[in-house]
Amino acid sequence: MQPGHNTTVNFVTHLTYFDPMTERKAGIMLNNKSEYTTNEQTYANNFSEWVGTQVAIYESNETLERAMKEVDKATMMKPKNGKAK
Repeated sequence: MQPGHNTTVNFVTHLTYFDPMTERKAGIMLNNKSEYTTNEQTYANNFSEWVGTQVAIYESNETLERAMKEVDKATMMKPKNGKAK
């Protein structure tokens, strides 16, 4: 790493769950990227753990909202007899 430049840090999350529609295990993977400076002085003077936490919470909530909308779409498309269209 070259001092004074930004570098990307990847955070990969895997989730395995049981899908009641297919009655099978399913999984998703989410890759989040954050940019951090390699300049220690800049980092020490400007990094805020509170701000970083708030950004992570906001982005997680956005992802959850998108997932819930997708689930709602699938639920609305399902007829009353329980079989998907």
